[in-house]
Amino acid sequence: MAIQKYIFLLLAVFLYVEQVSASTDKTITWYKPEFSALSIVNGSDVGKGYLDQIENYLTQEIDGFDH
Repeated sequence: MAIQKYIFLLLAVFLYVEQVSASTDKTITWYKPEFSALSIVNGSDVGKGYLDQIENYLTQEIDGFDH
């Protein structure tokens, strides 16, 4: 149960800190800083962090926007 709360908290922080911006041209820009284990932007494990997986899920679920 604690892991779900932790993931929810990370998602909330991710959406706040990552400065998701949606404009009238229906583009969402995701800011991706390097936070090891949470967001991996360099190396052989690019895109395999916890927040990377959440972003990938949200990107698939939010239709009608360019990401």
